[in-house]
Amino acid sequence: MENNDRPFRTLEEQVNLLREKGIIIQNINYAKNELMKRGYYSLINGYKSLFLERNENVSPRIPHQYIAGTKFEDFVNLYEFDKKLRAILYNGLLSYEVSLGAELAYRFSKL
Repeated sequence: MENNDRPFRTLEEQVNLLREKGIIIQNINYAKNELMKRGYYSLINGYKSLFLERNENVSPRIPHQYIAGTKFEDFVNLYEFDKKLRAILYNGLLSYEVSLGAELAYRFSKL
């Protein structure tokens, strides 16, 4: 089993940790449900750099501080937007790949 330095945290502990970091959570049950469905890493760590306070060098402040007014729903909304954008891009690329494959097969077969 892999050694992981991060301790296991219950959903309640994850919500409390987010609140301690300054993220506004208006509906605890909603937050727990989203964390359970999507996972802390995918939902929070994947997008946190967009919500962090920056210093004069445009680097995230250490220790990390979130921009005042950052809501849990901001993370969920960004996650959903990213998911929809990936689906659009994937469908476009898939269509292009099929067309390219057909074109290449036709041209090579013609030789």
